[in-house]
Amino acid sequence: MLLIFGMHLLYLQQLLTLPETAGNSRSWEFAHQWWETGWDISIISSSAYLKQHPDYPHPKRFPYKWTYKGLDIYVLDIDYSHLMPFSKRLRAFISFYLNAFRVLRDLKKVDAVLAYTAPLSVAELGRKISQRLDAPFFLEVSDVWPDIPIDMGIIKNQSLIKWLHRRTRKIYDHSTHIFPFSSDMKVQIIRKGVEGERITPIPNGVQVVNHKRPSTFSHPKGTVRLLYAGTIGLANDLEQLMQAMAIIENDPTVDIELNVVGEGNDEERVKGKARELGLEKVYFHEKVSKYELKRYWEEADIGIVCFKAIRSLQANGSAKFFDYMAFGLPVVINYEGWQAKILREYNCGMSSKLGDVEALARNLIFLTKNPTIRLRMGGNGKRLIRMQYDRQLLAKQMQELIKEKMPAIQK
Repeated sequence: MLLIFGMHLLYLQQLLTLPETAGNSRSWEFAHQWWETGWDISIISSSAYLKQHPDYPHPKRFPYKWTYKGLDIYVLDIDYSHLMPFSKRLRAFISFYLNAFRVLRDLKKVDAVLAYTAPLSVAELGRKISQRLDAPFFLEVSDVWPDIPIDMGIIKNQSLIKWLHRRTRKIYDHSTHIFPFSSDMKVQIIRKGVEGERITPIPNGVQVVNHKRPSTFSHPKGTVRLLYAGTIGLANDLEQLMQAMAIIENDPTVDIELNVVGEGNDEERVKGKARELGLEKVYFHEKVSKYELKRYWEEADIGIVCFKAIRSLQANGSAKFFDYMAFGLPVVINYEGWQAKILREYNCGMSSKLGDVEALARNLIFLTKNPTIRLRMGGNGKRLIRMQYDRQLLAKQMQELIKEKMPAIQK
């Protein structure tokens, strides 16, 4: 794996997703842009999401080196799904750590190591490998572990909780620089005792293209389409959205339907709640690739992001938040925090307090009854994406910061 020309970045991303498949392909988009500028990029990932890609070679022996569009991806045969019980997902995290460490232990040199977390095990792998290679260690934080699984009651053992907090602090202390997905995540990390000057938020963002809204829609004239596109997980608690739809369907002054596109470990419970409430205008659709999802984005009128009423989740860096705005949709969220501030400051959507189902329903009804406001908010969000949340700009910003923090000889 030794590359001797140019900057060589080792990127640890257990759940790498390519743009042609379902999920968040930010890591690939960043890495490919860096490669186009002349960096050598080696990515270590699992087969979990890669095997969804139509060009994936489905090798029989691992580790397998797959060079895709110029980037070297070193693939480990480890499965993973949000549908797995937590214990099985935990085993997948441990398996990736052990197998990746064996692959990397004979590596002689890289210029820098970048680890994407969650899970925390990938961050620990990055710390260990960077120590072994005496290379700067950069950490990309999509979720501030272990806060969320602890707050959700998934991890309850007090000894394990204390160990996880100690391990997390050790990882942060060893990091050359930390890139969380939001300003609120930065605050969470500072509260753990990390110096603020070592933390720079790089939002999730979106790969900007010229999205054009169709002139006609396939849904009935007058019907307003709500869209939730993403994971139907315990952290999302879409039961709240079902309860809001029950309020909406009982309002004779509006004509609204909700499309839910995705899958997750809370899917059956949410569908059961929809049946229990007798909802007639809620439609569930299977998880699809980003290209297939484009049809739902184009035909929607309002995009929704939903999270369980747990305060730490307000710091999330949800990709769908940016996807909706890129397609000119006003965004409605059911929590406060940094995203709510953006929606208010730039007038591109509406928010409500955690757990307030009635306020969520009121916001959706308000936007349904006010198409002019809806269109204005959608336009504001689309312009904001181009100015601040284009992934090309964000990838360049992160690359410049990595170069800035590197030893002078490697700049």
